[in-house]
Amino acid sequence: MGPHEEYTNKLYEVAKDYNGVVVANMTQIHKYILTRKHYRDITGNNVNHPNDFVARMYLQVLLDTISK
Repeated sequence: MGPHEEYTNKLYEVAKDYNGVVVANMTQIHKYILTRKHYRDITGNNVNHPNDFVARMYLQVLLDTISK
């Protein structure tokens, strides 16, 4: 388990402690997408900014998370 997964697990712990707090797990989605695409295909600047494809993923995960 890498640092991103550890961070995500901690976020879930925090969310359990506060009513109305949820986690939109982008770490899981990124890991899956990176099994199908190269990093350069999902980044806007080849370093740390998402491109439009990933921005749409963020929106889809966010909408799915708040609709539950």
